[in-house]
Amino acid sequence: MIPNRSMIVWTLRTKPFVLSLSKHDRLSDAPFDCSTGSQLRVNGARTSEEHRAKEIFGKIFLRNYGLLSNSPTHCVKKRGFMSTVRKDPFTVIRRSKLFIPVNREKFVAKAWTRGADCLILDLEDSIPPAEKSSARRMVKDVIPLVKKGGAEIEVRINRDYEEEDLAAVVGPEVASLMIPKCESAEELRRLDRRVAQLEKERGVPEGRTDFSLLIETARGVVRMEEIVAASPRIVQASIGGVDLTQDMGFTRVRDLLAEQFSYPAGKLLYAARAAGVQAAGLWPQNNVDFTDTTLSYDAMLHACRRSFQMGYLGSSTIHPAWVRPLNEGFKPSASELDWARRVKVALDEAYSQGLGSVAVDGRMVDVANLKQVQKILERAEAIARREAEKETAMAAAGGRA
Repeated sequence: MIPNRSMIVWTLRTKPFVLSLSKHDRLSDAPFDCSTGSQLRVNGARTSEEHRAKEIFGKIFLRNYGLLSNSPTHCVKKRGFMSTVRKDPFTVIRRSKLFIPVNREKFVAKAWTRGADCLILDLEDSIPPAEKSSARRMVKDVIPLVKKGGAEIEVRINRDYEEEDLAAVVGPEVASLMIPKCESAEELRRLDRRVAQLEKERGVPEGRTDFSLLIETARGVVRMEEIVAASPRIVQASIGGVDLTQDMGFTRVRDLLAEQFSYPAGKLLYAARAAGVQAAGLWPQNNVDFTDTTLSYDAMLHACRRSFQMGYLGSSTIHPAWVRPLNEGFKPSASELDWARRVKVALDEAYSQGLGSVAVDGRMVDVANLKQVQKILERAEAIARREAEKETAMAAAGGRA
């Protein structure tokens, strides 16, 4: 079904139009003809301009929901619909995402012991071209082993073989798909429609499979705002530094990393937040690279904490040495939690006395601070639940976190 009126408005919240049908609260997913010019409201005002109404309806509403309208006078249903079910991205805890080459037995065998929030079964860069076909057939067989430690399962697909990869991996055990080399919103809507079809065919709840995006080209950076808002499945977005380096012609110099990546990383923070999804990755810092295994634990932890302070909520890594600092660095510290709890107690007491602000540690705090501390405490509680789930799974499997 096409979503109801309130969902239409919610989905188009980033558009300059707010659309609602005056004749119907719901539309069936049957083919329909809009040549009769159903009354539309644009920003609350009724329009009698039939051509303009149809044009808005076709270009915005139908295209967003998998319908095709090449003519402003006739709307034709396109096969397949995007998901209208959305997870709350900020309740998803994926501080650490460890890449696992699905064809490397020794990495697969140990993956569940690493303590990562999420394991990325890789079908892309770590798999030689000649082994792509056999690797995708391995995914379903290795999932029972790698998920024993309680990690969520994500699969990075190949854009050149996306149809084959999706057909092989979409199912109830795969929580997420990593979509590399994202360059347009339309390609993500197309992938959403295909995943929705596979979910329906396989009895997977609608919207169960979310998307994690990799933006790895100049074209993707330029179109970032529309990309991260393209589908309700999107929960995370990251910059792919290695491919972006190649696309931009950067010289890979350790003491230039901050300057080279500060623009796309900063843009991602705002674009992702505006779209209501998580920005993920390591904030650009000179001499810090997620592929670097020579850094000390403290240096890794510092890099992760700095990224968390900038607004990032997790990162991927190719080496298990980064998992523990990622888990620790991308959660509120003990001192942050102590401050948040004290601010909440102080403001609750102030409000009970009819006061709108109060001093804590010599600084004035008010309702804006209360919103901040509530987010800190909610995030901490979600992380605690996630860690408890992993600990329970690890204990049941006879391993250790």
